[in-house]
Parts: sequence; structure tokens; C-alpha cells
Amino acid sequence: MARTIKTPPAPAEDVGNDRPTYAFERFKWTPNDLPHGATVPARELCQLVDHVMDVAVGAATVFELMADHDQDIESFNSAYMNPYHLGRLRRLAVRSLESLDDKAGEIATRLHKMARGEA
Repeated sequence: MARTIKTPPAPAEDVGNDRPTYAFERFKWTPNDLPHGATVPARELCQLVDHVMDVAVGAATVFELMADHDQDIESFNSAYMNPYHLGRLRRLAVRSLESLDDKAGEIATRLHKMARGEA
């Protein structure tokens, strides 16, 4: 029986060489070569800031509640959250962070298109 070696498909589009060169270098999600004078409408920037603040404050609150719950388990008082509610809180934090990732991904895609002159 002959063995066939398949090569992986080529990427759909060239995203550039924005990968970090050192192990602890921060990953660059956005392009460096945006057109000079490229701007963002203030309303869009305000919506992004509002979204980031909502998600950050919400996730921080969830993690603080979970940390308080973990500390109260050691005491003789009954826990104020059952495992179901703890799981729902974790899921809330995860979904919030995923929505922030989705929004940032949309913006990063638009920035890359702008850098390539497509937008």
C-alpha cells in the first residue's frame, strides 16, 4: 500500500510577517503600515471603549465573586453560591471576554484591509 503525503493548504491570504521574533515579545495583532492620516470616527471609538469597559468591569466582578466564594468555603457559614451558579458566573465571564475578542477581531480585520488598501 502506497503512502500519500499531503501538504497543508496554503493560507487564504497573506497576513504578513507580524509574528514575534523573540519568545517574550508581544504579539502584534494590527498592521504597522496604515495609511498616513487614517482616522476612526469618534462614535465608533466611543462604542469600543464602552464595550471594553463593560466587559472588563463585568469580568472583574465575576472573578471577585468567585474569589470571595472560594474564601468562604473554608468558613463554617454555608456557601452563598452553589456549583451551578459558580458555573454560570464562569460562563458569563467567558462569554463576555469572547464578545470582546469578536469585536477586536472585526476591528483588526478592517485595519489589515485598510493597510492593504482594500478599505
